[in-house]
Amino acid sequence: ERSRPRNALERREWTTEEDDIIRSGVKQFGYRWRRIASLPQLQGRSDDAVRNRCAGEDGGGGAKRERIGWTQAEDAIIISTVREIGHKWYRIAQRIPGRTEHAIRNRW
Repeated sequence: ERSRPRNALERREWTTEEDDIIRSGVKQFGYRWRRIASLPQLQGRSDDAVRNRCAGEDGGGGAKRERIGWTQAEDAIIISTVREIGHKWYRIAQRIPGRTEHAIRNRW
């Protein structure tokens, strides 16, 4: 008997309820995927899966967001805050609503 690869998990379809929970989570927490994925209603969903569901082209009416470019003002906040407090991405993200610490680090 062949065993499946150790990282192959049972895939399950996304539900409309999960999409609604993701949308609500984004409104409440911003794009903090780990925080949203930790909600009890999304048990078994990883932060990457939640992020991909939100940003991806799923064709099923899932929670999608448009990618928007960086503004000069956001860049200025990043530069000045890194000078002020260093590479504390979480704290920098608190000064730029709608941007995750991961996105800010990548932008830097």
